[in-house]
Amino acid sequence: MLLAVAVLSFTHPAHAALPRHAQASVTAYLGELNRVERARSRASMERLFTLAMSVKHDLMTPQLDWKPLPLEELSEPEFAALQRRLRGMIVNRDETVFAAPDIPFFVDLGERKGGTEDRLFFRIYLRTYPGVAIPAYIRQQTDYSGCTDFESGKLTQLYGEWTAYSRMHPKRYASEVRDELDQIEDTLLHSTCACGPQRSVAAELRHFLNRHPESPLASRVRDRLNRVVRGTSKIRFNCISG
Repeated sequence: MLLAVAVLSFTHPAHAALPRHAQASVTAYLGELNRVERARSRASMERLFTLAMSVKHDLMTPQLDWKPLPLEELSEPEFAALQRRLRGMIVNRDETVFAAPDIPFFVDLGERKGGTEDRLFFRIYLRTYPGVAIPAYIRQQTDYSGCTDFESGKLTQLYGEWTAYSRMHPKRYASEVRDELDQIEDTLLHSTCACGPQRSVAAELRHFLNRHPESPLASRVRDRLNRVVRGTSKIRFNCISG
């Protein structure tokens, strides 16, 4: 009955401006959130997070290339109502338009309701995204871009944490873990805008090779390190993005 109330309350006409598929995503997410919160024992949160990512996608993807984002099409009252109802999600359109899971919310819910795999996943995810949508190894410089922070060691640290998670729990959050590893790998091997000087990039690449000598990336990281040391890489040091 409670789930039915949640579903019916969200299909109030105030939300008619959302496309049907986005409304369906929101309804499914709220229903799953209700299930997890009311579970009498610990419950898997993987489907809940998958649905949260579907909400993010559907709110941020126009139905047609020439149309505005669904979030942008909402009136102010509709947008305010959506913000109130979407617990566990952050939706914004002040200066920057975005939707994203509220990771501290998921961390807290995981500690109370989730299993071991859920709790570990959200702890690592929060370390990866200590802000809303920018990974820890990117230093934001504009609303839409930033430089790569090789100096902090976050790339090496998070690569190790996500790799360890994938080995311990290969069937849990597999798509999300692979996405994070792919993004870290791409940044390590291809980022051309470094926040710091040449020596900081070289130090991080050496750190990676020391920590993860058996990584499938090792040979390519070593090649990049050699180019950085020789001064033949395409990396812009002390870079201002944009």
